[in-house]
Amino acid sequence: MGIKRIHPLHIVLYILAVFFFLGLYALVIPPEGWRLGNWEITFVRPGQLHHASSDTLSREKVESILAAVDTSMTPGTAGAMAVQTDTGQIAKPAAKDTVRKQAETVRLVYDSTGRKHLHRFFRTLQQNKGRISILHYGDSQIESDRITGFIREKFQSLFGGYGPGLIPATEVYYMYAFRQHYSDNWTRYVAFGQGNRLRSRKYGAMGSASRFTPEYARVDSLMLDSLPVSEAWIRIRPSLKAYGRARRYSEVKMHYNDCVAPVELTVKEGEKTVLTTSLRTDGKQHAVRLHFNHTPQDLTFRFKGKVSPNVCGFSLEGTRGVQVSNIALRGSDGAIFTRIRFSTLSGMMKEENTQMVIMQFGGNAVVVFRDSAHVRKYAGWFQKQIYRVRKAMPGSTVLVIGPSDMSQTVKGEHHTYPLLPYAVEQMEKASVEAGASFWNLYEAMGGENAMPVWVEKQLAAKDYVHFTGKGAKFAAQLFWNALWKDYEEWKEANR
Repeated sequence: MGIKRIHPLHIVLYILAVFFFLGLYALVIPPEGWRLGNWEITFVRPGQLHHASSDTLSREKVESILAAVDTSMTPGTAGAMAVQTDTGQIAKPAAKDTVRKQAETVRLVYDSTGRKHLHRFFRTLQQNKGRISILHYGDSQIESDRITGFIREKFQSLFGGYGPGLIPATEVYYMYAFRQHYSDNWTRYVAFGQGNRLRSRKYGAMGSASRFTPEYARVDSLMLDSLPVSEAWIRIRPSLKAYGRARRYSEVKMHYNDCVAPVELTVKEGEKTVLTTSLRTDGKQHAVRLHFNHTPQDLTFRFKGKVSPNVCGFSLEGTRGVQVSNIALRGSDGAIFTRIRFSTLSGMMKEENTQMVIMQFGGNAVVVFRDSAHVRKYAGWFQKQIYRVRKAMPGSTVLVIGPSDMSQTVKGEHHTYPLLPYAVEQMEKASVEAGASFWNLYEAMGGENAMPVWVEKQLAAKDYVHFTGKGAKFAAQLFWNALWKDYEEWKEANR
């Protein structure tokens, strides 16, 4: 049987007929739609085919916020960046006093315990002795060093420090702060999202680890005799796309644990061997340290052994100042710290002299909340994570950044997820009760239905969830303004 040919004119007529009947349907159906039993039949009306929805009040609020944001690398809150309005005009930068007023709009929230920890962190910053670390955990909103990179450069420009801090053993998405390649026999294990899990739960402080052989339940001499020798490598280089200070570092550490059989490590800078050593085989958390009088442009770590250790990450640092690490956990709701073996979490945090932990989560939970009870349950889970972190690094400051505004599509228009404001409220309550500081990103970016305006300004992606690179800088500056304001007030009170 031959294939029946369809004339192009028939295709055109068919498409026109479809549009005609859809248009007729749109005119007949009432705006609220029809209900047939449990079914609701609606139709997107012509006026709803716009890519976003936001009322005038929301738009004016967001534009006043954006007009007051200065994302230059100057300290404090002075200055402003011009922002294009929805009419195509360029809004005039806000006056200096207006900028400061805007910066005060959304402040850090804490109780007496949270204030004590925050002020202790400020005191450590001002004393500027040795090297301290800030770990910035978050979901995909901070991926690729977005938000973190900007905050890092601010800290390091003011208080010293070089390098991107902690980086994963094997990275799975693009990072601006460093370059990395590795042999194809590595397997990545994670304590979050969808991925391979470690039976030992020895992920370390980054919530992930990599191995070049499987994780065996038990290793004895008889088993070792039957295993072949495996080799693997990881190559690390600085990135020209990183902020200036992140491109330079002179201290390199490799964090590992669960080494239970002999492993030889050779480190080369280019073709030059700079270290040959054997890893410690007691299974505990350890670090291999390398010191340079320059930034190593091409480091390769070569491993040789029958059973791989858990390589928990590397740290690229300066000798003094502040290290700010981007630890992006795609798909995570933040409930990971109780899934990590405590000794490896605490051991790695102490090795890095962690003085602040920033926890930026909530977005992945918002999209699955069923009701207010579900929100409160999540807030309870999240609070346990804060207690875990505080126990792992006693005296450190925990600072929680709540989720940004996020939009879902309702009848062709974009609106804030219904339970998002309540989730922010409950996360703030749980954080403060646990002795942490809380910063409300949702309110800082404009509150309800702010996201469509950020999308229009090309500060957020068209998924109405994630910031663009430019938008991440705006969000980071808003956070910095709040933190810096508290720091200035503390400094003034302690002169």
